[in-house]
Amino acid sequence: MNSLTKKIIARLLKIKPKGFVYFGHGVCDQLKSEYIEQLHITRRQLVELIEFWKDLGVEFLSMDDLLKMRRSGKSSRKPWIHFTFDDGYRNNLTTLLPVMEEYKIPFTVFVTAGLVEKQEYMPTFYIRVAVMYSQKEWECTKTGLKLTNGMNTREKQNLADKLCACYKYLPQNEGVDFINEIKNLLSPDEWSKYKSVYSNDQLMTVDELKSLNNSSLVTIGAHSHSHLIFHEHQSKSDVFYEIKEPKNWLENHLGINTKVMAFPNGTEKDYNAKVVQTVKDAGYQLAFTTHERFIGINDEDLLLPRNFLHPKAGSILKEMLKSIL
Repeated sequence: MNSLTKKIIARLLKIKPKGFVYFGHGVCDQLKSEYIEQLHITRRQLVELIEFWKDLGVEFLSMDDLLKMRRSGKSSRKPWIHFTFDDGYRNNLTTLLPVMEEYKIPFTVFVTAGLVEKQEYMPTFYIRVAVMYSQKEWECTKTGLKLTNGMNTREKQNLADKLCACYKYLPQNEGVDFINEIKNLLSPDEWSKYKSVYSNDQLMTVDELKSLNNSSLVTIGAHSHSHLIFHEHQSKSDVFYEIKEPKNWLENHLGINTKVMAFPNGTEKDYNAKVVQTVKDAGYQLAFTTHERFIGINDEDLLLPRNFLHPKAGSILKEMLKSIL
């Protein structure tokens, strides 16, 4: 970490203490592909970030601490951080948990319950792998975008990014058809091979999730049932199911009271007032977006911001400077 950046952040923390929630996904020992496994950071990167904030005297709060703070309506007098991780990757148990146990840092995992139950991979994983490795000539029926054998690596990555963006804003039934079309770009044997190569993207089994839940450091929250994004093109019934069902599933399988959730994707396009009301009616006490800023007293409990877990603290410095100026 740049020493000047560290000095500036330390000074800003003294001027105006701030608290924020990080959101990441997976933590692994090694990346096989920075593009395909872009949702993961390495153990070394996480440790360096933890050491950075630890040296600055930041408190590492639990989700229960955050719930109590929100109920009291008071902000902390000391700067604080809470770590969250989305989707429910196996390495949250095998790699992330040992790091957090070593430092005694609480964290939350927002689980995509239906995909854990089915042992499926995230839809964007299928898109990236299929585009990068398929030898087929293909034209997407939804977008007209084409995959050709003459594409170089950068062109394939650009195509995969466009297809991921397209997929996210399809109605659920069309999204299922879209991913099935993508899966046909590789054979079952090829899928088995690449799932093994990119094992960082494997979600936990139900038993592994139960094991993770046994840790006193861990809070388990919901992240929809199949990672449905709650945009305006989704049906009301699909949105209701995807909000309510993971809460029921987690409570039935883990024996917990699921109080918190995170919106898949989580931008301003991914929810509206009716969606937020559905979250409230389902019984969640806190819900998190991906708006990158610090948490303030006036933030809505069901629309709390989170900052992306980048292995460097530069993005946080920018937010701190904006809060002071």
